[in-house]
Amino acid sequence: MEFLRVTGENLDREHICCALTGADAAGKKAWLADRFADGLVFCKGDARGKCFVEYLPGEKAWAPVEAEGLLWINCLWVSGQLAGQGNAGQLLERCEQDALDQGRGGLAILSADKKRPYLADPRFLTHMGFTEADRAGYFRLYWRPLDGAARPPRFRDCARAQRTDCEGLILYYTCQCPFAAKYAPLAERLAAARGVPLRALRLETMEQAQAAPSPFTAYAPLAERLCHPRDYVGEKAGQAPDGAGKGGLTWWNPDADCCAVSAPTVRARAAPGAYRSRSPSGARAAR
Repeated sequence: MEFLRVTGENLDREHICCALTGADAAGKKAWLADRFADGLVFCKGDARGKCFVEYLPGEKAWAPVEAEGLLWINCLWVSGQLAGQGNAGQLLERCEQDALDQGRGGLAILSADKKRPYLADPRFLTHMGFTEADRAGYFRLYWRPLDGAARPPRFRDCARAQRTDCEGLILYYTCQCPFAAKYAPLAERLAAARGVPLRALRLETMEQAQAAPSPFTAYAPLAERLCHPRDYVGEKAGQAPDGAGKGGLTWWNPDADCCAVSAPTVRARAAPGAYRSRSPSGARAAR
């Protein structure tokens, strides 16, 4: 497959490999446009489908990590008909070559203790030569050093507690994922309609993202605890409450210690009164 780089010159006309397009992808494209000056690279397969890698210098990462001298991979996503053809490996090779050309010591990426929704699959990373560098809860930092003198990445202290001092439910998100930019405001409106105290707080600067209380800044609901990916639901199984699910609605259970979010065409597994959560967006694992 041929690959192409999305830049400020072709951003308006190029598809950004997401299920959302048009106005729904405008926030993501604006976020990309602002990051190009920081050295962000968006490289994608020259085909209609989900096949891309997005990375930038570790010093500019929109995550509470210390990754100086490395390249930070925001997202590596290959799926559908483009998976299983070595495309993820080719994207990583391009990323690695870019790191070497810049004189950087390696690659770093956010993962977890096992395969979890919207986080890079640790088994795939291990297969590609990555090793674990740090951990915070179930989150893991993986890296692939390219220089023997390189320092491994680590989580900032703010990301280890995964707690917030704010009252009520807080949903931190950024526009680095178009799904988050679409669904976070919707979650806030629907929560208000149900009398649930939820605030959707968009992280608008790199400094805010690097000081966030969750390693996963694309979409991080916080209450008494972080809503873990293990709470996310998948296939339809049971009756969803109040129209939630097919229309991409979001609902909240004020008696629970976590929030419940329904992405389009997704229905709840749990019975009413015991809702679990699903984030509609975030970092994807290569498949």
